[in-house]
Amino acid sequence: VRGEIAQEEARINGLREDVAGCYDDVPREKANTYHLHAVIVHKHLAEGVGHYFSYALDRRTTPSRWIRFDDTRVTTVSEAEVFSLQTRKNVYCLFYQSEVSIEREKSLQVEVPLQIRRIIEHEDQRWAQKVSSQLTAMP
Repeated sequence: VRGEIAQEEARINGLREDVAGCYDDVPREKANTYHLHAVIVHKHLAEGVGHYFSYALDRRTTPSRWIRFDDTRVTTVSEAEVFSLQTRKNVYCLFYQSEVSIEREKSLQVEVPLQIRRIIEHEDQRWAQKVSSQLTAMP
């Protein structure tokens, strides 16, 4: 039994070294630094009735911009709106991104294949037509 315990302790220590080695190239001050990336908001409308929407930070632009996702509407908003008292009072969930992953993300170059872009555009058009026909059918 003692031999098995010693083997398991050695295995655990090896795993600790492996995990620690993954972060050897990360400066310590950046390893524990996180930045707000997205916010889900629940706006209370009445008893038992509310509405969810979200904000997300788009770091692909310079300077970064906040985007509001609200049902079918997607708009660029000010940082002041995201951090307003009204938003803070209704926050449902916050998402943070590590400094390390932000830096790694900057080096990514992702190109959506043309065939997939066409499929997305087609689905967007179908959705817009469906919404438009439902709106015109309303009394």
